Amino acid sequence: MKKTTSVKQIILFLFITFPLLSIESQINKKKILKKYDEFGVTTREVVYIHMNKSVFFKNEILGFSAYVFDKSKKEPISITKNLYCTITNDKNEVIKGKLVKVEDGFTNNIFKIDTTFTPGKYKFKAYTNWMLNFNERNFYEHPFVVINSDTKKVVKKETSKNSYNVQITPEGGHLVSKINNVLGIIVKDKEGFGLANIKGKIVDSKNKSIAEFTLNKFGIARTSFTPLFNEKYNLVLNTKEGEVIKHIKGIENKGIVLSVADLRDKVGISFKINSETKRILKKKKYILAIHNGHQLKTSNVDFKDEMEILKTINYKELYSGINIFTLFDLEKNIPISERLFFNSSAISKIKTENIETSVRGDSILVKMRLNKNITQNQLQNISVSVLPSTTDSYRFNSNILSKLYLEPYLKGFIQDASYYFSNESFKTKYDLDNLLITQGWSSYNWGDIFKPQTYPNKFEQGINLVANINGESSEGFLAYPLKNNNTQIFKPTENDKAFIHTELFPEDNETYRVSILNKRNNTDKPSLYIQFYPTKIPRFSIDSYEIPYKKNYFDIDNSELSFINFDNAIMLNEIKIKSNKSEDRQKKIRNNSRGTVDFFTDDDTKGGNTLASYLTGRGFRANDYSGKLVIVNPNPNTPNNTIPLVILDNVPLSDFSFLQNFKMNIVDYIEIDKVGIGYGIRGGAGVIKIVTDPVKRMKYRYTKNEIASYKFPLTFNSPKKYYTPIYRNYDSKIFKKFGAIAWLPNLKVNENGYIIFKILNTNTNSSKLFIEGVLNNNFISETQIINTTNEVE
Repeated sequence: MKKTTSVKQIILFLFITFPLLSIESQINKKKILKKYDEFGVTTREVVYIHMNKSVFFKNEILGFSAYVFDKSKKEPISITKNLYCTITNDKNEVIKGKLVKVEDGFTNNIFKIDTTFTPGKYKFKAYTNWMLNFNERNFYEHPFVVINSDTKKVVKKETSKNSYNVQITPEGGHLVSKINNVLGIIVKDKEGFGLANIKGKIVDSKNKSIAEFTLNKFGIARTSFTPLFNEKYNLVLNTKEGEVIKHIKGIENKGIVLSVADLRDKVGISFKINSETKRILKKKKYILAIHNGHQLKTSNVDFKDEMEILKTINYKELYSGINIFTLFDLEKNIPISERLFFNSSAISKIKTENIETSVRGDSILVKMRLNKNITQNQLQNISVSVLPSTTDSYRFNSNILSKLYLEPYLKGFIQDASYYFSNESFKTKYDLDNLLITQGWSSYNWGDIFKPQTYPNKFEQGINLVANINGESSEGFLAYPLKNNNTQIFKPTENDKAFIHTELFPEDNETYRVSILNKRNNTDKPSLYIQFYPTKIPRFSIDSYEIPYKKNYFDIDNSELSFINFDNAIMLNEIKIKSNKSEDRQKKIRNNSRGTVDFFTDDDTKGGNTLASYLTGRGFRANDYSGKLVIVNPNPNTPNNTIPLVILDNVPLSDFSFLQNFKMNIVDYIEIDKVGIGYGIRGGAGVIKIVTDPVKRMKYRYTKNEIASYKFPLTFNSPKKYYTPIYRNYDSKIFKKFGAIAWLPNLKVNENGYIIFKILNTNTNSSKLFIEGVLNNNFISETQIINTTNEVE
């Protein structure tokens, strides 16, 4: 088998290696390769959500970190900006939803568990508009529970007799007579969870045992036997309720058995047929496609006179993660058999090497060191949920690795998918391979692959709008800044009936504010008809399956559950945080400047100081006596240019007419770089950067007669800080089972290689850390228990 890197190379390989193939077979191969190339080349996103916990009381906060990846590259995707997060009830009705902005593949936010929630089960979903084009499980979905603290019993234990769902899947999808077949077996209880550690057997019509097996903790097993076409077989389980019997159906008299075996550094793939099948296969042609939803390789399968064909593939030729082996009938141009195999050798993981804790009064300092060096300038984000060490409120089937490497490729629910990435032992790999056998075909539908590819749901990067112009546009239009967007000037031509503004990121109640620039260089209120895109959270339309959730059986003592009203504390903390953030921001801007930076407060501009007088005080000759602003640098770096470059809110100005009578009370800061390196000839006389404050603009500058304001039908939800509830009793059973200590959604590794954070000192012996994240394309997913009683340093 040859390794190939492109569709053209694959086609060339097929023609050279297999010249005896018919023209029809060659055309069919070309069609498969062409269609797969069209299907696989399109970028897919995968989203993983790390939630702080899965059981909540009212008035608590659900905190989450979102990780959005390129599905094929397995790295954070920088082009994705819009992520929709919704919460649905047991009727699949959306009760809360928000649009959050993604930066370099990461974002975080919160949902308040308020009076909207009644006790019961809910689902958190996260997806992009682009994901809705693909019937693939690239989105995130997981249940959580809200508990009513006013009731004594949360859930009544059900005592009805259990029922079991037994699924039998032959490896490769076909159970063929007179051939030794491997069967994948999975048994689930009525809640959808695996029946653990139960013995079973296969018996024939005479009740003779011909194969035995034991289900693992997820209710999964494999066994093998050689069936006969006219014989009847049953699978028998010995449960505590008695015997469970399942008839084995679908034995075929003719067919091909596809089987895969792990040979350490190689993978063995066998194709077996019986004598009845051999008679009809002499002139039939098959190909084996090895793919992962993005790339594809092929190999010829020709039985000739053999009853079994064995191929081996080196691990280095496999794709990282899921490999899908699909056997095609070239005459019918259809897939007839499929087997999934997982290659974990190329997955890059990172772990905590050491965790230090020290008590600092009412807080505990935690320092985590990783087992690999991390480059500071590469993408990284780590989220940590800190819960009591005896918590029962962190129940998730997924982690960041299972969501990226496993779940999107399978059609069914995977119980505790994170288990398969907990270690790389032989048992874990064996259990994963058994899981893949029971799943049968992958989540990719070859009917979808062969269909023409259309994408009605567009890729979104912010909010876009079309401003339809009613009347003359005059000198242009001035769109005022948003928190995340700078001022922008549009100058449509006489023939233009509209202008387009893209990649806007309005938050919360921000509006789109725009003025018309008239010939007197003043602003007037325009008459526009604005069309926004998108206008609402798109309806989730991807096929899904029910995710089971273990019911909790416990009593609640109402007196134990009590939250301290900490609104005032939050307000004081927010003031302090905002103050610290403002100082940090100013320091960062000054450190990144080549010149001088002046920040302006309301007190600085009370005297009505003009821009001309300010610039004069900074060494320029500036005046607006003639009704026109003039700015000259008396000591330019280039003698042929004495007029500095002025940049207003990231927009270079071609002239200073817009700055006539410019008021300083709307300015956030001004940066002056008299050298102007990097700005070409225009920067030879220096660069003046003026950055305005949108809040000050609204407060001072514009009247209702000068500006038109349009409400965005959909805005981004601004980042919200997570506040841990303050409990009156940290020694209560309720806190130990369902309380929260801290949620850290966006941690980074510092220059010394440490991840450092503080948590509340609850005066308990230990706490549990649930860690997820990605650092330089290394994935971390682990649970650690830390000692919280160390002496003060």
